[in-house]
Amino acid sequence: MSKNDEGLEDFNEIGVDKEAEDDTQSSETEELTQEEILTKTVIEEVSAFTKKHFNIERTFISQEKHFLETHNLTQLNNVNYFDIKTYLFTAINNITEIDMTIKSGFFGKLMDDVQVLYNLYADFMVKNKITGVVFETKFILGVKMYQELLSEYNKAKLDKTTYEGEFKKLEGLIKDLESKGDNITDDERKALGLYRRKNADAVYHYAQAKEEVSRLFEEEKILKNKLQEIFIPEFELLRELMVTQIKEVINIKSFYLDKALWYYASDSNSIIKFFHDSDIKGDYSLKTFLSYGLKNVDLDKTLNRNYYDKLKAIIKILD
Repeated sequence: MSKNDEGLEDFNEIGVDKEAEDDTQSSETEELTQEEILTKTVIEEVSAFTKKHFNIERTFISQEKHFLETHNLTQLNNVNYFDIKTYLFTAINNITEIDMTIKSGFFGKLMDDVQVLYNLYADFMVKNKITGVVFETKFILGVKMYQELLSEYNKAKLDKTTYEGEFKKLEGLIKDLESKGDNITDDERKALGLYRRKNADAVYHYAQAKEEVSRLFEEEKILKNKLQEIFIPEFELLRELMVTQIKEVINIKSFYLDKALWYYASDSNSIIKFFHDSDIKGDYSLKTFLSYGLKNVDLDKTLNRNYYDKLKAIIKILD
């Protein structure tokens, strides 16, 4: 056997193997149950929806992370700035009231970035907080197979109502004519026969429509349950992942916003004078600022003890 013949034989064997593999895959496809086919289809629908639904936030966060990693801005302390946003921005407002120039340039840009992130988070939660609302008002409206089934179901209900009204009307006409007994005219007798035929036809179509409504109702319920079964856990998992990622970026940028605030504050003559005149002891930091605020809280007069206790807890975290 020549080398060419050997190569041809190998090629033929590969071809046979490939055909066998195709047959196996085809057989596996044929062996899929209707339930499995439905599940696969629904998974594809959910995947397509979530990809599009979370696209803006996913793209934004991806860009933010890329920027932070590219500039090596990943350093963090143990402070969860997301939880102390109010206190950080109170400090920013107070400090920038004393020296407005701090808001210009880099610090102002960074502050705007952080605020955009908080707005993104707030909008995201408003849109996605209640899974059932997203399912009913956004997801299911775009599932073609469900909408087609729903349309078919609604048409069957309309047909049922139409035929029911028709045969009930005909029954009334038939009853009126039958009540005449021997006094019925030839024309009325002909009309009675026509009404009876039409009534039989309407009753037949009504029964068919009623059966169709029952069948489609069950199919709609099964499909909707399957959509919910797959959509709800997948959506909630991805939502929590997005929330975690948004908070992570907020935390990192807020960390640098905090550091930038006190870097510029320590270089401001107005802030230095304010610290000196107010007898504020300590370095230029959020901890020092909050400690000064804590020192001025009159526990005998404060109406919010929880605020005082939380302030103490935050200062401890900032140690």
